[in-house]
Amino acid sequence: MQAVMCVAFCGSLGLAEWVVHDQRTKGGTPLERVPISVGPLSIRGPRGWELESQSEHPVRYVAVEPERGDRDARTLTIRETKVQVGTSAEKFLAQKGLEFGLPSEPIRIGKVNGILVSSQSQADTEMAPESAPIVNEWIAGCVGPNGIAISIQLKGPEETETQRMLDKQLIRDVARAIAVQDDPGNR
Repeated sequence: MQAVMCVAFCGSLGLAEWVVHDQRTKGGTPLERVPISVGPLSIRGPRGWELESQSEHPVRYVAVEPERGDRDARTLTIRETKVQVGTSAEKFLAQKGLEFGLPSEPIRIGKVNGILVSSQSQADTEMAPESAPIVNEWIAGCVGPNGIAISIQLKGPEETETQRMLDKQLIRDVARAIAVQDDPGNR
């Protein structure tokens, strides 16, 4: 009986590693085939995630990952707003409350260059701060030449380094698939 359990356990570990490797080598997260239009944005969220809400004013798209057993689900939030033309992505994200000093890296959101940052914080709970769960967060932002600013936030529970890299790939894939409808470059 123990041998069967050991084989089943090793098989499931192997399958999990194969899935992670497969997603990495294919270079992407499966996205919805049909984009959702929200305001001027055309968004292709992660396939299988539940659309929790979408609104036109202000533009907001929120998708939640399906149940993952005993772990909290991840949440993807995309917002669009108008800012002064020429505002940098760093300044835009700082206005959204993101404290800089975090290392950032370049990202493409649609056809616009932006930045991607990662942070960890303790969850807002009734628990004592030292026992509150850790929340991982990836945030991307850009400001287009027309003053349309887009922020993308992926938030979820603390995970393994492998999962953090998959989350980073997920936000990159969603960001790359966004299109701005009134952007002359999309016609």
